[in-house]
Amino acid sequence: PITVTADALSRIYGNANPALTYTVGGQGLVNGDVLSGGLSTSATTASNVGSYGITQGSLAASSNYALTYTGADLTVTPRPIIVTADDLRKLLGQPDPALTYRLGGQGLVNGDTLLGALSRAPGESVGSYLIDIGNLRNPNYLISFVAGQLVIQPVETRAPLSPAPSISESAIEQPVVAGMVVASADVVPRAPESLTGLAATAEADTRVGSGAGGCTLASGGVCLQLDQ
Repeated sequence: PITVTADALSRIYGNANPALTYTVGGQGLVNGDVLSGGLSTSATTASNVGSYGITQGSLAASSNYALTYTGADLTVTPRPIIVTADDLRKLLGQPDPALTYRLGGQGLVNGDTLLGALSRAPGESVGSYLIDIGNLRNPNYLISFVAGQLVIQPVETRAPLSPAPSISESAIEQPVVAGMVVASADVVPRAPESLTGLAATAEADTRVGSGAGGCTLASGGVCLQLDQ
């Protein structure tokens, strides 16, 4: 008589099964004999987290032995992954962007996705808000989560430009340059005279004003601006 006891084993979800091993007891094998066949389990790479029995399968001894089998379990454990929330920004008053994340660790397998979604701390004022794991989940995965931040930024405002004041043509002052001749609108200007003629005529005309900026009213109503 011999006994065969399956070894309790474990593996990560999504990985291949390990070799199904066992221990031979009782009076043991002799004469160099070995057992044929092998143990089996229903667990596959797509099997969910849980325990799966290890059965005798095709394991057998020759007719020289009376074999008693004791089974065990293969335990499928959650697959470790890392979820890192993306840091995000938005302007004050705008709707939240989608709360996205990146995957790391051993990653998703078997076409899996994570259920649920991230969430953030409540508030709509300018500032930073924690992005947490929310209800993001998948029972076949052990999630290590790295939080992020949603930053609400103020909206930049600019003061409106004041319109440039309109200036009427009549409000523009014409500069008076020393030495220029200013004629009344009612006076038809005379043809220019020689400097000698102007000086002689000026002696008989009435002087208006005094000091800097004064002028001499010449015959014909022409005001001669005199530099001092």
